[in-house]
Amino acid sequence: MRIKAYAKINIGLDIVGIREDGYHLVDMVMQTVDLYDELEIEPRDDGRIVITCDTPGVPTDGKNLAVKAARALLSEEDERGVSIFLKKHIPSQAGLGGGSSDAAAVLKALNELYALGKSDEELEAIGAKLGADVPFFIRGGCRRCQGIGEILSPAQDDHGDFVIIVKPEAGASTKEVYAAYDRLECKPDTDNVLEAVTARMFPVITEIKDRLLAAGASLAGMTGSGTAVYGIFREKPSDLVISDIKRRYNNVFVVKKTKETL
Repeated sequence: MRIKAYAKINIGLDIVGIREDGYHLVDMVMQTVDLYDELEIEPRDDGRIVITCDTPGVPTDGKNLAVKAARALLSEEDERGVSIFLKKHIPSQAGLGGGSSDAAAVLKALNELYALGKSDEELEAIGAKLGADVPFFIRGGCRRCQGIGEILSPAQDDHGDFVIIVKPEAGASTKEVYAAYDRLECKPDTDNVLEAVTARMFPVITEIKDRLLAAGASLAGMTGSGTAVYGIFREKPSDLVISDIKRRYNNVFVVKKTKETL
């Protein structure tokens, strides 16, 4: 089975509290885009979960969210394993949700491959134990995500369907960004409250955002905890705009929004 695991952008990200166990309570609006990883999944009858990847540095052991997803779903299935080949296109440490999307894709694929009969809600509940973004990726599209990411409801963004994503060379650690946010005495009042934190570490984020807005984006901002920055356009950006952005930055993706995947 060959499947695609789509990236996401955060239209908004607010932190509304912290649970006693340390998990942040969030209120986010996320949207999938057609930048994606590719996964090839084959069944195994020896109970093993094996993953290989074409990109150096991506973990191929139990630290990989795709492996954790497979273990979570197959833990009660005797002798059922899986081989996963992961072809990466979504940059890491970007706030684009690549690892979470890979995990959700594995949950959906194994559910179908082994005819496990899990509902979307059951897959989302499993995904919530793996990471805050995983439940969202079970369906994708545009959705509001609350709680620790597990409370989902339909949402809509009317800023346009065309998206330019720019990933700076530097990457941000989600754990470090949230920790830096927690240390702030005065919390930012912005569409993405983490943007102010990460932009202090990497001023190029603000530079990219301003450039995308100047190029005609109806909305621009950092996604997730960063460092990727997106601009949403109502009309397809001109070749001149795209070439100018690509001339200035190395990692540029010109994509469109996607609808729900299920």
